[in-house]
Amino acid sequence: ATGNGKSNLGKTDFSPKRDYRSHDPYRLPEFFARFQTSDTIRFFMELGIYTRNRDGWLYPYSNQAGSVVDVLLMEAAYRKVKIKTNAHIQLLAREAGRWTAVTEGWSYKGDAVILACGSRASQVPGADGSGYTLANALGHSIVKPLPALVPLVCRGADFAKWAGIRTEGVVRLLIQGAPVKEERGELQLTNYGISGIPVFQLSRYAARALEEGCRVSLEIDFLPDFEKDQL
Repeated sequence: ATGNGKSNLGKTDFSPKRDYRSHDPYRLPEFFARFQTSDTIRFFMELGIYTRNRDGWLYPYSNQAGSVVDVLLMEAAYRKVKIKTNAHIQLLAREAGRWTAVTEGWSYKGDAVILACGSRASQVPGADGSGYTLANALGHSIVKPLPALVPLVCRGADFAKWAGIRTEGVVRLLIQGAPVKEERGELQLTNYGISGIPVFQLSRYAARALEEGCRVSLEIDFLPDFEKDQL
């Protein structure tokens, strides 16, 4: 669905606190300590996928996401894994240490369940938000889903004048007038506001603050390498 079809498999200079945005960032290292980048590389190497390092980003040597899918399916077939598609899970239940997944026409038994249903973030088939309902029914608490990794729509009517411009800069997020976080990189100026990777990195904080009724604003430094007196 994303990534130009190259399949980014990992990152060499990975840092959970820096590379992930979370309302509970202190638990991330605990999760990622269980399976690190070196484990990812070893796993795919054993399946026959050699990785290519591009500035710290790891891709299959073929640069084709399809080759990763093919090898995973081959390994699943070798291990006699049954793959069932186009089945809507209506209920998940646990009894006597075993799981049951109930569909419209069948029930599947298993020792474990991995719930990876996606969200309503994009129009990918099956991403209907039902995963939240299933998780909630199992007793999990749901942090209200809000937009993240998105552009920011700004209030005003003059943005058409800068639409289409890309430029290096620093964008700073202010909540209730106080600076909270800033990011640097290539900014994309649009007819509705501002986009680009730095804005994507800030967007979850903006969305959460807006949801809480806070005043949110942005400051842009188009010449971050100059001090004010130099400018």
